[in-house]
Amino acid sequence: MFFLVYIINYLDRVTFCLNLPLIEKDLAINAEQFGMIFGNFFLGYALFNFVGGVAPDRFGPKIVLGIAVGMWSLFCDMTALATGFWSMLILRVLFGMAESPICDSANKTING
Repeated sequence: MFFLVYIINYLDRVTFCLNLPLIEKDLAINAEQFGMIFGNFFLGYALFNFVGGVAPDRFGPKIVLGIAVGMWSLFCDMTALATGFWSMLILRVLFGMAESPICDSANKTING
C-alpha cells in the first residue's frame, strides 16, 4: 500500500509538469508565473515537512497518513477548479502542505 501511495505521490508531481502546455493555454499563465507556482509548491512542502515529522509521533502515523492522503486528494480535485494564476498558486501551496507528511508517516509506520 505504501508503495502505491509513493508512486501516486511521485506521479502527481511529474504529471503536472507534463501537462504544463495545456494548463498554460487554458489558464493564461506564463512561464514566470509557473515558476512561482512550482516554487511555492515546494515552499509549502518544505515548511510542512517539520509538521510531518512531529505529527506521527503525537497522533500516530496511520491517522496522519490518512489525513494527508485525504487532503492531498481533495486539493488534487480542487486543482480542476483553478481559474487563473492566484487560485492555482494557492492550491499548489496547499497541495505541497498536504503531500509533505506522507513520507514521514509511512517511514514511522514501517520503522515503528
